[in-house]
Amino acid sequence: MSSHPHEGMPEVKLVEDNAEEERKSRAAEFELRAKNMGITEAKFVAQKVAIWEGMWTTKQNGDDIGYDAWVLLNATTSAHQ
Repeated sequence: MSSHPHEGMPEVKLVEDNAEEERKSRAAEFELRAKNMGITEAKFVAQKVAIWEGMWTTKQNGDDIGYDAWVLLNATTSAHQ
């Protein structure tokens, strides 16, 4: 028996790679969305990407209260950009 939990299990690596690829794709879409909204400063684009990723993650996890908190944060940051 190996001390490495994922050794000999290529499907685990594939799932991890796929999840990372999906996250990067979402981030690219969120970045484009921010730029289409007229947000050009890199720190504000990054802020929106982080907020929208948080919103997406909490929604996927069924955390309605967490999602609502992200929505409020998104609204308050939109007013200042």
